[in-house]
Amino acid sequence: MLSFFAWSLVLGLAWHWALGLRSLWQQSRRLHQIPCSQCRFLVNSPYLKCSVNPAAALSEQAIGCRDYEPSPWG
Repeated sequence: MLSFFAWSLVLGLAWHWALGLRSLWQQSRRLHQIPCSQCRFLVNSPYLKCSVNPAAALSEQAIGCRDYEPSPWG
């Protein structure tokens, strides 16, 4: 009986870890869709990140940005 509870605890923890890793993977994939690092309007200033959309730069709001233009330098 004790081994059943021990295995239940181990499987429950493994399931919890699997769900956490899945969530982390999904969030990582979402953040890699942000195009700002390749945009010509990104200025890399700590005060003004983007000269066109400074409030949305480098955030999830920048996914699908209509003002995105690829940088000629990279």
